Amino acid sequence: MIVQEEDEGQDKENTLSLEGLPTDVLLCIFKFCELKLLGRMSQVCKRFYGIINEDYVWIERAKNVLVTNQISETIRNRSLTTLSLKEKCRIYYNWKNGKYKENIYLRQRVKYMPKLVLERRILWISRGKSILAYKRGQDHCLSRRPEIVLEGRQEDVCHFVKYENLIISGERYGALVGWSATTGEKTFELKNGHSSDVNSVDYVGCLAVSGSRDETVKVWNISDPSTCEECFSIDIGDRVCSVALSPNADVFCCGSAGLYKISPLHIFDSSRNGAGILDVHWETPQTLLSCGYDTLIRLWDVRIGRCVSLWEDPHDSAIYSLASDNHNTFLSGLSQHGRIQLWDKRKRNSVQTYFSKTRWSSPVYGMVFDPSHLFAALDQSLNVLDFTGRGNLSKNLIAVPHTVIQVI
Repeated sequence: MIVQEEDEGQDKENTLSLEGLPTDVLLCIFKFCELKLLGRMSQVCKRFYGIINEDYVWIERAKNVLVTNQISETIRNRSLTTLSLKEKCRIYYNWKNGKYKENIYLRQRVKYMPKLVLERRILWISRGKSILAYKRGQDHCLSRRPEIVLEGRQEDVCHFVKYENLIISGERYGALVGWSATTGEKTFELKNGHSSDVNSVDYVGCLAVSGSRDETVKVWNISDPSTCEECFSIDIGDRVCSVALSPNADVFCCGSAGLYKISPLHIFDSSRNGAGILDVHWETPQTLLSCGYDTLIRLWDVRIGRCVSLWEDPHDSAIYSLASDNHNTFLSGLSQHGRIQLWDKRKRNSVQTYFSKTRWSSPVYGMVFDPSHLFAALDQSLNVLDFTGRGNLSKNLIAVPHTVIQVI
């Protein structure tokens, strides 16, 4: 018996446990573990917890994540924090598996068609004739009251864009208005910029482009923020729904309603007929995404003048809005039920579906996102999807304007 016990003791001493392995060996092992297993292993002991938090374990995983990669400068500039490699993987896991908390802001009975612009500290949203700026706190919640309210003419804001310190809004009945983003003061106003509703406007550098229901696209020179001079006008021959300037402002495109057998996407070298284009987004100076009534999202390459890739909505719905990180991630906002689809450009099928809470079926008129939050503009609310998986979001808020900067 004594000899047997001594043999068992020697076997235990010769057995190498996982905890006894060198750190460099454990790093290699953990690199191949699944996320759930890593979470459990980090709870074993302080040593494992410290090793699993090393960037080496997460480098390869972080290279392939969607949404949270923060590769694009645009996404980095709108992110409250720079995520660690581990946080990128953890939060992407929530995006991929549809795990989020939803908070609803700006409830109202009146139905609008709002647009959004997201910055690191401010979320801009249009509601009726006003453009509101809400501050984003460190807890990722929006302030109860807007920091700035831009309110001028009596007509509704159809679309607006912010570039550096200037906001340009396109309004009903053809007006174009410029605002200072810091003071809220009006810098210029063109009451007759178009003869009908300005459905879309974009602005880069010193050039702006606007598209209207009057079937024209106009290019404007805004080298001085206090003035807006028309450069030239193009008659499209169809109602213009969306416009977009390329990042270096040397090319612009517009999407029309697709009536009268006229090409719905105009980069002035396209001759394809099809359904109306509701939104366009430049990915690079050479490529852009488009979406519309035909339920398809297309990636266009202006160097060859044709579509190079396309994705179809899984439920055959019209696509109202797009948002992208200019890398591998993009989101599409659909025409019903507040539905949003997450896409990976490297795959044909959608990665995940999100349904925003809405009393009645609503299109998603606008979307913006950072690595941890998705902001969706519905007809009667602003919905915020929180993918951090931490803490509790505040209760539903009904924001009331506090300081109104009104310009007559």
